[in-house]
Amino acid sequence: MEPQVKKIFSKLPKTELATEKVKLNVDSELNSLFKKAKNIAKSSNDLNSAADSAAKKIKEAEDVLSDASKYRSTIKEEISRSIRASRSIQNDILKQLQKIEQAAKQLGIKPNDVFSKYNSALDYVSSLDKTIDKLDIAFKLI
Repeated sequence: MEPQVKKIFSKLPKTELATEKVKLNVDSELNSLFKKAKNIAKSSNDLNSAADSAAKKIKEAEDVLSDASKYRSTIKEEISRSIRASRSIQNDILKQLQKIEQAAKQLGIKPNDVFSKYNSALDYVSSLDKTIDKLDIAFKLI
């Protein structure tokens, strides 16, 4: 029986067997490459989703920064107005206090005798100085 098997095998074309092996190897390699391509496509989709999410978050952050910048400008303008108003009031009070001092000097009396709230007005001028200093610091911080 063995010689018959050899006879049968000898009649079979050997190239066909080799072609089948090559086909199997190519199929296996292609399947592996397709699997890798699918993984890359999935990763690409995941990365696109992550990039879209990051872009949305960046846009939101830019909007917040823009709003903060506008708010900062508004606050700076308000602080500047407040400083100018405080200095103007302070100067007006000081002018009035100088008039009181001059009148008191001419009369030979103390400024408190001319204006009972003279010391309170001086304290208020000092308080305005502190307020202006705080506003200046706040202005520089923002």
